[in-house]
Amino acid sequence: MIDDDIRSYVDDFDNDNGNGNIDIFDELNNDITNEEILNAIEQLETGKSGGDDMLINECLIYGKYILLSNLHKIFDHIFNVGCFPETWTDGIIILLHKRVI
Repeated sequence: MIDDDIRSYVDDFDNDNGNGNIDIFDELNNDITNEEILNAIEQLETGKSGGDDMLINECLIYGKYILLSNLHKIFDHIFNVGCFPETWTDGIIILLHKRVI
């Protein structure tokens, strides 16, 4: 049943034109746009702590137009090279003791 659903999905989006490639997500073949970066920044929440780089969301939210060209260069390079900094996968977890009343 699931296999049939997947096969149907792939068949619906099979744009291989005889070259054997299945382009299900054509938008992933396009360069990253400034609009996509701005849309991603708009979805960030405020009041969150920064990561190892200590960059908080507010820096991106309030500085988006100043940072946009540099962010575009960074994300475009990452997209073209196919890898991103390992530190972006790190997280900081701090346990907070909650007093029980």
